[in-house]
Amino acid sequence: MNKVDYIRNVKFNFVCLRPGEEDKFGKFGLQIEFSADRRAELQCFGSIKVLDNGNLGINLNTQTKYGTGTKRAGQVKHIPIINTSKEELTERVGDGSVGDVKVFTYASQSAHNGMKSAPMAVLVRTFEKYVPNESDDFDLGEAPVTTQEVNDNF
Repeated sequence: MNKVDYIRNVKFNFVCLRPGEEDKFGKFGLQIEFSADRRAELQCFGSIKVLDNGNLGINLNTQTKYGTGTKRAGQVKHIPIINTSKEELTERVGDGSVGDVKVFTYASQSAHNGMKSAPMAVLVRTFEKYVPNESDDFDLGEAPVTTQEVNDNF
């Protein structure tokens, strides 16, 4: 069953919805974050993950280009990101922004619950500025550096 839905009042993380912002898989996407009491309401939109802060999250993603068999095959998708004045935002949306997402939900055999949701548009109600993460998720503390010769004659 294909349908368009609105997911309201969620926090956004990892917003990558424009050319040049693709995620590590080469797709457009974002993560929605919400409290545990909304699990039943939002579980139909994708696989729910428990986040480090105790809240729940769902990753929503889509291919960057329209697929074959569509009028716009091969063209880059435009996913509008607007504010409450319905003006398109030009700045990148940062983690912790809050708003609503318009999604296209469809059956998918590869999805955890048999349904997958792709973002179609984003309404940002509370904007947080994007701040790039400069670490690589490695411990960058004062740990000593050790080197060891490697025997390459296995």
